[in-house]
Amino acid sequence: MRARWIAAFVVLGAAVVLGVGSRARAEGPSAEGDAVLEFVVDVVRPGVDPAPLVAATTRADAAQPGFVARGAARAGADGTRLLRATAWASLPAAEAAALAADGRADVVALDAAVDVAARTTLHARRLRAHAYDAAPGAHLEVTVFRTRPGTTREANLAKFDAAEADFSKAAGLLGHELYLAPDGRWVHVVRWRSEADFSTTGKALMKTSGVGGWIRSLDYGRFTVWRGDRLGG
Repeated sequence: MRARWIAAFVVLGAAVVLGVGSRARAEGPSAEGDAVLEFVVDVVRPGVDPAPLVAATTRADAAQPGFVARGAARAGADGTRLLRATAWASLPAAEAAALAADGRADVVALDAAVDVAARTTLHARRLRAHAYDAAPGAHLEVTVFRTRPGTTREANLAKFDAAEADFSKAAGLLGHELYLAPDGRWVHVVRWRSEADFSTTGKALMKTSGVGGWIRSLDYGRFTVWRGDRLGG
């Protein structure tokens, strides 16, 4: 079932997670490398404000080798979900940071504020990155999905690359990135100038041969979408 969580994102670092670049110097697809994105979703305990706890862990994690950026959000209609998206230079860097964080006071405090047993974590390697504008964007969209059974990695990347001509001309779309996890889940991160741009341009993109063709080739039954306005956007 397709799920949608309306989220307010807090951008806490520089923008590999958000794909910041410049439209005047638009980047082509990034070469495949070691950069990974770590997604963590927690259930916040009643009456707890996790924002200062996340800020404390981010300050500590930022001192670890390989830390690049982190975005955090309260999500869900009742705001009980805490979403964290962290970019690391490599999977070994993420693993080393996790070991260094084990038992750290700021991590223990955050873990006490959430239901750790309900935590879900996903690591995905970046395969494509396109940046058109340096602005961080007021509206963000993160989709975790699977392709239809039998679709190869190369086939999905080919369809995604073919859609870039449509993506790059989309009004209000500032940049986007594509990641792949070892378990076969894909992650698409998109920055929009505003929710209005998403509502208007997003629907128009679905009608294009490139983006629409790529989206229609995916497995609609296995989508999870986080979408919302960035705080301060």
